[in-house]
Amino acid sequence: MIHVHIESDREGRIVGFNIQGHAGFAPHGKDIVCAAVSAVAQTAAIGLKKYFTHLVNVKQYKGSLKLKVSGDIPRKERMIADAILNTMCWGLKSLEEEYGEYVRVVNKEVRSND
Repeated sequence: MIHVHIESDREGRIVGFNIQGHAGFAPHGKDIVCAAVSAVAQTAAIGLKKYFTHLVNVKQYKGSLKLKVSGDIPRKERMIADAILNTMCWGLKSLEEEYGEYVRVVNKEVRSND
């Protein structure tokens, strides 16, 4: 199963995420659920890195993608980050609705995004 942990601040803004695991929907290399989750999350990570090179920390390992957004993003730019991250979250939740036994999305409020 793929576990998606979305971290949000007190205002509900996404400040990071951690995605781990494999869906097990189909054999490795043919798993459309893994491919879909990966495409949605990596597209968000790429967009954030392009807009905010020094304000986004991305770590990718085999079967894992972690991203943290700095709290130092100015208000106007934070609106762009919010749009990217919320769209990613909606896409992942849509995949969970369709493939719930293979993808689990959990939201968690965190005190800070350090």
